[in-house]
Amino acid sequence: MLFDLWGFDASLALGLPVRSSGYVWLAVAGLLALTLVVQDLIQRMRAASPGGGRSVLFGFLLLIAPLASQTLVFRLSAVSGLPLPGESGAAPPALFSVLGALPWLLAGGAAGVTEAALLGLVTGFVRAGFVTHSLLTPVHTALVAALVARVLRQNYVEWSGRAMRSPLLTSLSAGVLLAILGSVERAFYAGGSGYDALEYGISWLLPGMLASVLELGSAGVICEALRTVVPSAWIHPRRLTRAPYSRSLAARLLTAFAGVGLVAGAVLLLGNWLLAQSAARDLVESQMEQTASVVGGGIPFFIQSGRSFAQEAAQSFTSQRDAGVPDGEALGAVLRQVPYFSR
Repeated sequence: MLFDLWGFDASLALGLPVRSSGYVWLAVAGLLALTLVVQDLIQRMRAASPGGGRSVLFGFLLLIAPLASQTLVFRLSAVSGLPLPGESGAAPPALFSVLGALPWLLAGGAAGVTEAALLGLVTGFVRAGFVTHSLLTPVHTALVAALVARVLRQNYVEWSGRAMRSPLLTSLSAGVLLAILGSVERAFYAGGSGYDALEYGISWLLPGMLASVLELGSAGVICEALRTVVPSAWIHPRRLTRAPYSRSLAARLLTAFAGVGLVAGAVLLLGNWLLAQSAARDLVESQMEQTASVVGGGIPFFIQSGRSFAQEAAQSFTSQRDAGVPDGEALGAVLRQVPYFSR
C-alpha cells in the first residue's frame, strides 16, 4: 500500500465511451439522477422550508469537494484487475481517498438530496479528470450520492429504517453499489470483443469494491461521529411511518422471500465464479507444467551429447598430437568428424 498526500499528479483528461451502448447507459444513469433531484425540489417547494443554513453548508462543501476528492490517497499496490484489452504491461492499482466521499455524504445527511447530487457530480468530475478519465464517473457518483441522501432521509420506523439512517451502514452499501457501477463503466470503455470487455469489467469488481468500501466507510465513520456529537446538524425525520414492505403480511412475506432469494443467488453466483476461476487457474497451470516438461525433457539429452562429443574430441586431439600432427591440423581433423563441420 502506497500513500500520497496529493492526488493531482496525473494529466487532466476526459474520454467518451468506446462502445455505443455506453451512451445509452450514460443517458439512463443521468436521467435517474435527475429524477431524484427533481423529486427533491418538488418536495421542498411543497414543504416551503427555509434553507439558509443549508446554503452556507453547501457552499463550504462545494469549495472543499474538489480538493477532498484527491487528498490523502491510498494506492492498493497488491490489488488490481486486468489491463485494458489490447494493452500490455501491468494494470494500475486500485486507489481511494480518505476524504473523497465526505462532502457529498455529509451533504446527504445535513443538507439535502439536490446538494448531495451536485457535490457528487463535482467530486466525480475531479475523479474522472485525474483518475478514471471517464465521463460516466461523475454521473455514477451523482446518482449514488442522490440515492444515499434519499435513504438517509427516509422516515421508516422499523429496524431496517433505523439502520438505513445510519451513515456508516449506508455508506458501506453505497460503496458496493459504486463498485458495481465502476465495473460497468470500465466495460463500456474497453475495446476488443464483448467478452474481453466483460472480463475486463468483472476483473475490477472486487478491487474496486475494496477501494470504494474503504473510501465511503471512512467518510461514514466521520459522519457517524458528527451525527453522535452534533445531532442537531444531522437530519432527523419529524414523523415516522411504517415502511411499505411491512404494512401487510403479504408484503412482509414477499420481501422476506425476495431478500433471501437475492442473497442466495448472489452467494451462489459468487461461489460459482470463484470455483470456475480456481478450476481455470489449475487447468492453465497443469498445461504449462506439461508443456515445460515436454520442452525441457530433451535438455539432458543435449547436455549428455555435448559432454560425450567433448570427451571424444579431447581424446582424438590428444592421440593425434602424440603422433606428431600439428595442433591446427589435429583440431581441424577433430572438427571434421562432426557432420555439421564436414559439410
